[in-house]
Amino acid sequence: MRALYVPHFPLADQFEYSGESCHHLIHVLRVQPGQSLKLIDGSGCYAMAKVIQVLRNSILLQVADEKMKDLAPTNITLAVGLVKRPAQEEIIKKAVELGIRQLCFFQADFSNGQELKPQRIDSLIQSAMEQSNHTHYLKVEYLSSLELLLRQVEGNLCYGSMKETSQLPKLAMQDQITLVVGPEGGLSMPEEQFLSKLGAHGIALKTPILRAETAVVTLVGFFHGFCAIS
Repeated sequence: MRALYVPHFPLADQFEYSGESCHHLIHVLRVQPGQSLKLIDGSGCYAMAKVIQVLRNSILLQVADEKMKDLAPTNITLAVGLVKRPAQEEIIKKAVELGIRQLCFFQADFSNGQELKPQRIDSLIQSAMEQSNHTHYLKVEYLSSLELLLRQVEGNLCYGSMKETSQLPKLAMQDQITLVVGPEGGLSMPEEQFLSKLGAHGIALKTPILRAETAVVTLVGFFHGFCAIS
């Protein structure tokens, strides 16, 4: 079912939608009266709506009288060494699709990239939410160092390592987990040593060298599987 990101929508009332996705809905998907859409507000809530009329530049919707709540699929904070723009954009989209709670880009020893503009971040998040039907708006922030990131870490701390995997504790998907992934080139040896001294758990994947955006998806998938059998 197609989802629409609408931060504020009325219940049990008609609502005229003219947001960013309107052109795509009308001219590409060709929505018709009677079709159902899912309105998501970014806070984990959603409501069903039915298309009443398709206008030139907007769609008239009848919104249901009940707002429902989705549980957050994970409690993972993803921290990634700052990478170039294309990789950043891909990581943001994948983080939404994977149900990540918060995404932090930090300046790592091997970082090579610049911050995205807020408008671009918002557009990427909105598009990914609508495509994946994810109801929670991803929080994205940029931090100047790994040390600053670690000051706000809560719960279990894990990182992608070039060494052997350390002993992991028993974890569930709703446990607070911060997962640190290096930029292109990975985490430096001093960064890995720093994380290890803080009691972080290293995860060494037996794969060829991965791009940062591939490493993110692989490591999050690893945790989904690990939590399922813990």
